[in-house]
Amino acid sequence: MIRTLIKKSASSVLVFLLAAFITWHIAFAAQLRAGAAWTNITPEKVNGVNLAGYTTRKSDGLHDPITVRCAVIDDGETKLAIAAADLLGIFYEDIQKISDVISQKTAIPTANILIHAIHTHSGPDVLGLWGGPPKGYKQKLTDGISACIADALSMMRPAKAYFASGTVDDLNINRRHYKEKSADKTIAVMRFEADNGDTIFTLVNFALHPVVLGADNLKITADYVFYFRQKIEKDIGGISLFVSRDLGDANPPPIHDDVYDRSGGTFEMAEKIGNSLADVVKTLLSDATLSSQPDRIKIAAKEVQIPVENPRFLSFMKTGLIKRKVKNDSVTTAVAVVDLGAAQILTFPGEAVSTVREEIEPLLPGPHKFFFGLTYDAVGYIIHPVEWNDSKYEESMSLGRSFAGILKDVFAGIAEDMFK
Repeated sequence: MIRTLIKKSASSVLVFLLAAFITWHIAFAAQLRAGAAWTNITPEKVNGVNLAGYTTRKSDGLHDPITVRCAVIDDGETKLAIAAADLLGIFYEDIQKISDVISQKTAIPTANILIHAIHTHSGPDVLGLWGGPPKGYKQKLTDGISACIADALSMMRPAKAYFASGTVDDLNINRRHYKEKSADKTIAVMRFEADNGDTIFTLVNFALHPVVLGADNLKITADYVFYFRQKIEKDIGGISLFVSRDLGDANPPPIHDDVYDRSGGTFEMAEKIGNSLADVVKTLLSDATLSSQPDRIKIAAKEVQIPVENPRFLSFMKTGLIKRKVKNDSVTTAVAVVDLGAAQILTFPGEAVSTVREEIEPLLPGPHKFFFGLTYDAVGYIIHPVEWNDSKYEESMSLGRSFAGILKDVFAGIAEDMFK
């Protein structure tokens, strides 16, 4: 259980600008070590799998393996484990069970284990909202994630940590306010390097729904994230982790007048987006400058009670259609803040829209700020009350209007203690 404790233009279908970046190298303490691994968690049978997202549909085959990518870093006193799974989401109760198994295997405290779902809409449904996973798949998921983190831990070696951040234009849009407001354009990157210069892992944090492939796609896939990681691992080496940021309002460039309509999305489109994003990351890292800043890993995790103000969600939970515990019309979820010196990580238990991130961002001293969406949980959309609109899709899939404010207060309290 969780406890408290650059500017460049390119001619292509997508033209993006990379600007205003700052990069740093952090020499923590002499003991800094890191390890990384990946595990295949594709269902045994790839036909007839209930796919998560959009609408009820079953897979007719496999395009790319469903994996979990893991990294462990250790400053000599504190270990932090990160797992990113090619799934739409995982409920908190399941995260708790998986974290308990990992902790028993590795002695890493459960509060120090960040389990994230990249939010692909073409992976197995483990939430149970679109028919549920194949028999025994949740055990496979537990075994896979725990083995992945154990493998990463076993391969730890002395490391140097590099952080980079910048902005990318024309790779995502704000689907809620397409003409009026941008989605989060920030890309944050961390790279851990061995003493011999080899990459141990890179972790990239960007806001872009993995929905290049629409509901008409029936192949199991991690969407554009598959191509992104493939290029990063080929060009930079090591293990590549992708972590979705505040993606609640961030979609790929539109295919139709209705920016939500992803029908007709192709794997060629996904490959171009994935490769374009990888090129941005490579440029950022190639321009990194070194700066010594010894520090320690600090982690604060906290359980939070969120009222279920959405009557449809409340009914589904009480009748078992949504399989999670509800008590006093509230659900339990969790959040965390991690301080890595020049970089911080803040987790959201769902899909936060960019206005939520904008309000919370000043709590982190920076200069590199990572926002891990869909970490510890998958409780739907987190919408700032200033833009709440009952007629929009995301509101119908949110716990309620008060969700964002509750999280803001929790984060403010954690930040006050951590950064005072």
